[in-house]
Amino acid sequence: MVFRNIMIIRKVRKALWLIKYFGFNALLSVFTHEFREPIIIKCNGDEVEATPYMLRWLLHAMDLGYVKKVHCDDGEFVIINKYDDEVRIKYNNDGYVINGYRFKSLNRPLAAVFLGEEYWDVDARNKII
Repeated sequence: MVFRNIMIIRKVRKALWLIKYFGFNALLSVFTHEFREPIIIKCNGDEVEATPYMLRWLLHAMDLGYVKKVHCDDGEFVIINKYDDEVRIKYNNDGYVINGYRFKSLNRPLAAVFLGEEYWDVDARNKII
């Protein structure tokens, strides 16, 4: 029973973060659109192309403590991680671009590399990962 209450609290907290940073329409988009269907999010007066999967991934990273702050700039999400490093994430038809590295999909090890750990020695620029 206690575990169930904790899970409900975490889900409500994620929903509130989503509303705080991206507005109520972003929350609706997560539930009404397909998992990898591109959607447009309005953030700080800028429009950013994303997917519901990408938004869920960002919320999960926030919940785990990897992310301190999120804002939008030049059509991409700018994330300040727990080490005060700036991580830029955007979506286009080819996949996800994180600090200039292209990825076909997002997954948990990716969150650990770019948001939770040092990533300066990653040698994958201009490669599809």
